[in-house]
Amino acid sequence: MKYLLPRFDPITILSRFYFRLAKARFSYQSLKTRFPSSVYQKVEDFLASKTGRYKLVTVLDLILIIIILISGRQSAQRMVPPLIASMKTTPSMIEQAMVPTKTTQEVFAFAPGLAQNKFDDIDFSGLNILSFFDVPLTEEGEINTESRGYSSFKSEASYNLFNQAHAYGTKVFVTLTLGEETSIRYLLDDKSAQQRLFDQAIWEVTDSQIDGVTVDFEIAAGRGQDYQNKFSEFIKSFTMALHEADPNLKLAVAVPNSAVNSEGIYAIKNLSNLADRVFLVADDFIVPEVTGTYPSKPVYGYNDNQWWFDLSSHLNNFLRKIPSVKLVLERAWYGNGYRYPLYHPGQSSSTDNGTAQDSNSVVLNQGTVERLVADVPDKGKQAARENIPLIAKALDEEGILDSNVLAYALATVEHETAETFAPIDEIQGKKSARRLGYEGGTNFHGRGFIQITHLRNYKVIGERIGMGDELAKNPKLASNPEVAAKILAVFFKDNNVANLASQGDFVSARDPINPDVNAWSVAQLAMKYWSDQ
Repeated sequence: MKYLLPRFDPITILSRFYFRLAKARFSYQSLKTRFPSSVYQKVEDFLASKTGRYKLVTVLDLILIIIILISGRQSAQRMVPPLIASMKTTPSMIEQAMVPTKTTQEVFAFAPGLAQNKFDDIDFSGLNILSFFDVPLTEEGEINTESRGYSSFKSEASYNLFNQAHAYGTKVFVTLTLGEETSIRYLLDDKSAQQRLFDQAIWEVTDSQIDGVTVDFEIAAGRGQDYQNKFSEFIKSFTMALHEADPNLKLAVAVPNSAVNSEGIYAIKNLSNLADRVFLVADDFIVPEVTGTYPSKPVYGYNDNQWWFDLSSHLNNFLRKIPSVKLVLERAWYGNGYRYPLYHPGQSSSTDNGTAQDSNSVVLNQGTVERLVADVPDKGKQAARENIPLIAKALDEEGILDSNVLAYALATVEHETAETFAPIDEIQGKKSARRLGYEGGTNFHGRGFIQITHLRNYKVIGERIGMGDELAKNPKLASNPEVAAKILAVFFKDNNVANLASQGDFVSARDPINPDVNAWSVAQLAMKYWSDQ
């Protein structure tokens, strides 16, 4: 904040000085009409005795004005008292009140339960609670002891992780998840099923020597409001059951940031009164990272102030309904983007197709498109008719369009989109983001013709296709067919897929995309599309 002195306009200052003299003269003369003559005479005699002093003060006043005018504004600024100078660096109470909230009293992170190779990279600096993600429940509302999540939770690696967390003073919770609406309604309707779950959960947290339970029940947006009261009662009963078993055990309820207005099953005010903690999940914005013990802007996010504004808005909206001691903000488990393990931006490789591209040239006219569409499964024909030209155009713009590369691109799209030929979201993408530890949080799950994941991928590829930070700001744009086609093309070029496909090595071309067991089946699909060009 800048504190500016008034402008030193000579005419203004001299006119004000003259006005002061005239005003004094007018005030003095007006005494004649306001007081008896005897009183006036006494005042006149008194002032006459002080005339010399007043004249001296008037002269000094004029001299100081002249000095100010000669010295200028900068010299006048040096006359500002130290108190005013100190105000430049000390925010006022009003300024402090206007500063948006950027964190909560406590923070938590989800431990990626199906990525034990990342456990050693978990950053406990300033982390109050680590919630293992996840142990799913069965359709009957019981802990699914046959699930991969439960096996990981009971593993030696997780046991060591919990001990390490406790050594840092970080509490450990286990996240119990349920995502099927019918199963959630069944559990909330059945008190006996709830009691079985309470008993199982108490046994598990006691056996694992951890500190509490996180309840993460998710119903599709716009649904479940008729069950808000039952969900609140469930949370109340679960909290009481844990406290009765051990007063030190705590229950947290995970709430997406989109539920601030009590959408779905979440009656926010009620839940904050009934649970020990409310975990604010970064559902559609980048998870705050951390430098030392303080939340920080994501390293690989966008670089303007919009991210802090969005985060502060979410927090302030929730804090109007939830006491600050109850609200806990999600942060990145890996500290900051510089520490994020395993994932690195793809390195561009030269794609020298040479003779192969000349011999495999393709002319994509309407007849060619219709021949290719004929081999697309029925449910994807209409989307294929619209999207094949976009895919071919994107490949051509990257200089990698030939019949082999186009055939392999279409085969990949058919396989990755489940034959729909339209950009899709990763199945259970938000859960996968937590289970596998996607950088940036749940909003950076797979989207598009090929499933790009992780914040850094969205940022790097967004810049690569000329979108700047826009794709990192709004990852849902990856589901736009034109954007998805460009992403596919640059990925093919920069990760050696196009080079291998152009040479006819359709099997090896699968590895950079996903080194799974589907290499041969995708290669067969590519041969189908190659023969129809």
